[in-house]
Amino acid sequence: MFRNLAEDATIEIYFETFASTGAPVAPSSAFTTSDFAIYKNGSATAKATTNGLTVTSPFNSETGCHLLIIDTSNDTGDAGFWTTGARYQVKFNTAKTVDSKSIDGRSVPRGSFGIQSEYMRGTDSAALASGVNVTQFGGTSGTFASGRPDVTVASYASGQAPLQPTTAGRTLDVTATGAAGIDWANIENATATNQFSGSYIALQNNQNVNLNDGAITASKFAANAITASALAADAATEIGAATLTALGTGTWATAIPWNAAWDAEVQSECADAITAAGVMTGTYTAPDNATITLINAKTTNLPSDPADASDIAAAFSTVNTTLATIAGYLDTEIAAIKARTDNLPTDPADQSAVEAAITAAAAAIRGTDNDTLKTLSDQIDGIDTGGGGGDATLAKQNEILAAVQGSAVIQVASPNVSGNLVLTQGDDYDGVANPRAQWTVTTDYTSGWTVRLTIRDADDAVVYTNTGSVVSSTVVAVTIAAPTNLTMTGCPGQWQGKFDVELTHSSGKKKTIVLGTCYINEDQTR
Repeated sequence: MFRNLAEDATIEIYFETFASTGAPVAPSSAFTTSDFAIYKNGSATAKATTNGLTVTSPFNSETGCHLLIIDTSNDTGDAGFWTTGARYQVKFNTAKTVDSKSIDGRSVPRGSFGIQSEYMRGTDSAALASGVNVTQFGGTSGTFASGRPDVTVASYASGQAPLQPTTAGRTLDVTATGAAGIDWANIENATATNQFSGSYIALQNNQNVNLNDGAITASKFAANAITASALAADAATEIGAATLTALGTGTWATAIPWNAAWDAEVQSECADAITAAGVMTGTYTAPDNATITLINAKTTNLPSDPADASDIAAAFSTVNTTLATIAGYLDTEIAAIKARTDNLPTDPADQSAVEAAITAAAAAIRGTDNDTLKTLSDQIDGIDTGGGGGDATLAKQNEILAAVQGSAVIQVASPNVSGNLVLTQGDDYDGVANPRAQWTVTTDYTSGWTVRLTIRDADDAVVYTNTGSVVSSTVVAVTIAAPTNLTMTGCPGQWQGKFDVELTHSSGKKKTIVLGTCYINEDQTR
């Protein structure tokens, strides 16, 4: 069925796929937009993109039912493809399998439509059909408001323009009877002299004022017609200012003669003032000459032109600024000093107590033989196999180490040496390569006890741990794989730490059977 659409319209094309029995059946795969091609006016060139196409397959979850929607307002990627007056054909261009049979575009219903491409009823030519245009005026798209054309008049014929306001959009004020209203603020020739013969202004007191005689007299105002609320807000201020101006210059009083009756009143007022000061009653005491002399001695030392208040204020401001700066220093410096004195004891020791503490420390360092550190250093430097002294070379350090710990520290087979644990890095003490580490106990721990060896460094970090076993009622053993990632911080070629062997019973009770120093010698074969 051919359909004639309006410009930018959307068209829906429904189609179905059937089995040979006539029952609806789904295709081998759902239809997509790329399965369709749209051709224009019989051209063999299809629409370039699938923009504006939407496919629902299956439609509404119905087997064999499908929907293709074409939005002709979408020109993205297909500029100029959708145009009025054109006709379009829709073709299925991809092979699909339906009911085990391959189908092509001829097997699927095709659609065709046009965009304002057909003639109107009652016309027989494109010229007549195109002459009826309800969307344009003179070939130009019109503007519509609520379905009505929105027309703007560009110009009027000469002498035919209607009455218009000065500002576009304004309306003329019209009275209830149809006469034009008057805007007193917008009168042409407002400064011209106009004779309103026989015209009156009706005031609120219902008294008519004749504008023709040009005079404002008392007869034109009723009694109390001008009230305080009728005056401007600054009327009293203006009147007062004018009065003060006149009083200030004295021009108002130049023509007033002096009245002799005023003399007695003025004299009476002066006498009252003097009496109040105590001069006439004898209670007033004049300063004596000595006091006046003292005052003079002070004022004589004053400069002839003392500084005014602003200079004094400026000087005080400078002083205040300086004081503020000093206060800032005091705040920071005193705080720093206090931070240090807070660390002092409440009653610091005097010099004798400090000297006594130093003497006690020196005595502790010297030991029982009272040797100084220098003497001890000299003794160490003098150690060698021949007793001839010399520098503390690597060889001599090894001699010292052997003398202190015994030769077993340098190279051992059994890891147990005089209560210490002596290992070689990387070696296995498993009873095969080397003997296992064993300790003799006096209590039978064969029932319910577990064994654990722990080795820690000088910072108390665990460097090695392993579980052992109770070999018999008097022997506890642990297999050890000596660690290799240690830094030799002791004597050359040796690491030193600490170890313990702890037994834990199933009830949670613990027993440490041995603890001591762990030495790990550096392996030179590596």
